[in-house]
Amino acid sequence: MHNSSWQNLREIYDESGRLLIFRSLLQDKTVSRLRCLLFLASSDQKDANQKEKVFFDICADLVNIAEQQRLEGSNLWHSYLVKLIAENENPFSRTCARHGREISGSSLFQGALHDVCIIKKLYHLSFADLFSAGEISPLIENFHVRNVSLDDTKRPCLSKMEVLNDFFAGSSEEDLALALVDFYHKFGCGVVGMFDFFRWEEGRGLVGVCHPDPVRLADLIGYQWQKEIIIKNTEAFIEGKKANNLLLYGDRGTGKSSTIKALVNEYSARGLRLVEVSRHQLHRLLEIVRPIRDYAQKFIIFIDDLSFEGAETDYKFLKALMEGGVEVMPDNVLIYATSNRRHLVQETWQDRGEAGGEIHASDSLAEKLSLSDRFGLTVTFTSPDQEEYLSIVEGLAKKQGIDLPVSELKERAIEWERWHNARSGRTAQQFINHLLSTL
Repeated sequence: MHNSSWQNLREIYDESGRLLIFRSLLQDKTVSRLRCLLFLASSDQKDANQKEKVFFDICADLVNIAEQQRLEGSNLWHSYLVKLIAENENPFSRTCARHGREISGSSLFQGALHDVCIIKKLYHLSFADLFSAGEISPLIENFHVRNVSLDDTKRPCLSKMEVLNDFFAGSSEEDLALALVDFYHKFGCGVVGMFDFFRWEEGRGLVGVCHPDPVRLADLIGYQWQKEIIIKNTEAFIEGKKANNLLLYGDRGTGKSSTIKALVNEYSARGLRLVEVSRHQLHRLLEIVRPIRDYAQKFIIFIDDLSFEGAETDYKFLKALMEGGVEVMPDNVLIYATSNRRHLVQETWQDRGEAGGEIHASDSLAEKLSLSDRFGLTVTFTSPDQEEYLSIVEGLAKKQGIDLPVSELKERAIEWERWHNARSGRTAQQFINHLLSTL
């Protein structure tokens, strides 16, 4: 290795240790290994075995990460470093998410500019300069998977990351810093910038959903006035206006849950996100909501199939968050729930004072019924009549390109509904799936 190359690697090693805003990058296992290799490659140590081990550890990391996270690109190291930057959460990225280019010229921006100069040098590292390993370096720097389709619906992060790749490759440091400002402002920072759908897991917090349901509003046939109410409320929420918590109540299979998921697919580009919470996690609601209070995005807390048996008390945590608790719900959070039970909490005759028990039974009943009152809007999804059911079938058949005479399609749809003892949007979709498998 030439002295100039040795000196250059040593400078990159030293400078990478001076990261400020993006300092958490140093805690990443692969970045840490790369710095170790930089040190070994730029030192007088002759331990070739150690250098080889670290080099192949890095290569194995990148190939495994590429497979797990669907990274595809001419250079795996470039793709991986851009991913780390895109999802990094720090004071700069959080402030950019809220204020955009208003931050330019600030101390935070100057700190980010300092780091960008270092990160660009890391980005342009050549693996061939770090270790001579035959065809391994070209594999990392020209990685692709033949005949594997990477559908954008299955790689929610990658299309966003591609926005940054060109800037890293050729832009000036200041242009790249401004590109980061725009990126965080548009998509958000941390895991919220990388995903649109989340679930909450004990010990991990928000976890991005890699394969969300891709359903769109156009896929949902029927229930037009219900969708109009839900869309208007959601658009007001996105625009920062006052909006209501929403309860979608009605018969099973009528598209309540699909409507909520479709909203996020429709409006994710405008900052709408969804966090799925089970009713068994309701006692953690405040813990779930607190971290997302500081994000610029709007969050729907989605509780599917919400109902409680008479003896359960977890509904009180939901009541306290929605209204009446000391800690108010953030302006960027709404609760959208679905239920097959109008009043959510099971009522008994004893609650109504019909069979003895509590002296002030009406108080107990009022407490239970007050949960549904916390939802400013209740939208009812009833099972369709036969005409509506057949209209849904026709719409789905047309969307799928099923070429059957309308009379035969309707006759078979009615027969299917009778055999399955149900008439709903779900039944219609199952009938269409059956046709697609047999025609």
